[in-house]
This record gives sequence, C-alpha cells and structure tokens, in this order.
Amino acid sequence: MALVEVENLTKAFGGVVANKNISLRVEQGETVGLIGPNGSGKTTFFSLVCGDLRPDHGTVRFQGEDITGLPPHIINGKGIARTFQKLRPFSSMTVLENVMVGALPRMSMSQARQEALQHIEVVGLHRMTHSLASTLSTGQRKRLELARAMATKPKLLLLDEVTGGVDHKSIPGLVALIQRLRREGVTLLVIEHSMKVVMELANRIIALHLGEKICDDLPERVATDRRVIELYLGKAYAKNH
Repeated sequence: MALVEVENLTKAFGGVVANKNISLRVEQGETVGLIGPNGSGKTTFFSLVCGDLRPDHGTVRFQGEDITGLPPHIINGKGIARTFQKLRPFSSMTVLENVMVGALPRMSMSQARQEALQHIEVVGLHRMTHSLASTLSTGQRKRLELARAMATKPKLLLLDEVTGGVDHKSIPGLVALIQRLRREGVTLLVIEHSMKVVMELANRIIALHLGEKICDDLPERVATDRRVIELYLGKAYAKNH
C-alpha cells in the first residue's frame, strides 16, 4: 500500500481547470519532485492534498484512509504537513514561538518548547531562536517554515519551492537540509523550478502542464522526455544537458 494515493483529482476555478484527473502514488520514503510551468497546477495540487481546497472530483488516500476534503488541521494531525511558496510566518512572534505552534497540538507547553528547540537547531537557526520572524531573511524564513512543519511530526512533507527567491549561496544548505530530512525517513513531495535542485533531490519526477500530468518517471528520463522539453524545459536546456 502506497503512503499516498491520489485518483482523478480535479479542481476548477470558474472556467479554468487547475487540476484535471491527476492520479499518482507516493511510496513511503520516496522523494518525488513536482515540476511544470507557472499555472500548471502544482500549488493547487498541494492545497487539495492538505485540505486547504476541496476537490470537485477525485480522492486522496493517506495510509489507506480517504482524507478527501477533510479540514487542514485534521489532515495535519494524521501526518501531512506543508510549506508555502508565499512564506507565512507569524511575523510578530519569535522563531521559537513560531515552531512551538507546530508542536503544541500534540504536547504540553514545556514539551513543545523542547521539541521546537531541537528543530531550530536542525535547520540552523539556533542563533535566531529569540528573534522576531519579521527580522529574518528569505532564506532564514524558508528554514523557519521547515522547522515549524517538522514540529508537527509529519510522515509526508510537501515543500513548495523551498529554494525559490533564495540567493544562490543559500541553496546548497537548503538542499542539504532536505536531504537530511529524507535520510531521517520523511517522505517528501517537492515543488521546485530549478531542475538542478530537483534532479539532485528526487527519486522520481512528475511533470504537470495546464493541470494535467504529462510525465511520471525517473529524473533522467523526465529530463529527456520530448513533451517535458517542449512544454517546460525548452530546447536550450536539452542542448546543454
């Protein structure tokens, strides 16, 4: 049984179909990349899996249980967490308080504090523990989102452009952090625009275009797939790789 099974997931906004009959499976321990041009439906797909949006059609099963359309906090409690492309820290709260928010539903205040401190250490923000989230750089806020998501103890973590908007010098550290999470047994579904990053992280890559799945294969095969090149990567990428 796959950790996640999605069947014919469909969502439209007015006359625009954001996701159309998307079906996929994610096995325990996999890191799956999700690629595609802007508007291809990647973030909508995340929102449907996490309960932020309700699908018009289709089902989402997690560990064999139908979780389609359940509220986000219920889905999170079952073991699915996400980060956001548009960062959502609690700006007036400290780094420690932000991460404690992720842990508190499962434990006491003192336990949540200790749990949060551990995750802050892992993501490399220990020197910023008592700093307001509003004072962090974009790269630091990405790490804060990771720490807060990990504090919920997810079995599946959905990462929406973790390296997006980050300076080039910060990207290797974020990639190393994601690789560490994978080694610790977290199953990852990663939206990423940088093919270099997604090729480095993913065991498998799924490509979307106009809300439909056009490819689902090993990274090296997706990178040479004719439709993916034509619709997303471009001939220049193919020529240089």
